[in-house]
Amino acid sequence: MPVPSADPFSNLTGVVPSKPAPGRMSAHDARICTASIVIEEPLDGDLFDEWLNSLVAMRGRNILRAKGIVFLQDIRLPFVFHGVQQIFNPPMPLLNWPGGARHSRIVIIARDVRLRELQGSLEALARANATRSALRNPDGVFGS
Repeated sequence: MPVPSADPFSNLTGVVPSKPAPGRMSAHDARICTASIVIEEPLDGDLFDEWLNSLVAMRGRNILRAKGIVFLQDIRLPFVFHGVQQIFNPPMPLLNWPGGARHSRIVIIARDVRLRELQGSLEALARANATRSALRNPDGVFGS
């Protein structure tokens, strides 16, 4: 049996089982990072728009995928958003949402952006939202 090669093109038929060379990572993989967050309380709509617009303005060409299920304050149903680079589909409300939890989930996949920067952006959104929520509703009770 032939010895597996580290060259990914040496086994295009898939007949010979191959494995990557130990300790070697594709240069492509090192350029890609993923960050995500779950934000427990509904988001301030203006804040979410500002955050997403800033992200796209500063890093749009590097955004391979941005998506999420987002709950906004004062809106009963969540919506799904998703886009690539500067192109985003219109948000779609989840009309069949069963109810229950009202936390938002956001995932960003980017190229040539440091994970610290990407995760920091999401965490800044969460902190700013918590501050606005506290100012808006000092008793800590969120509407449904």
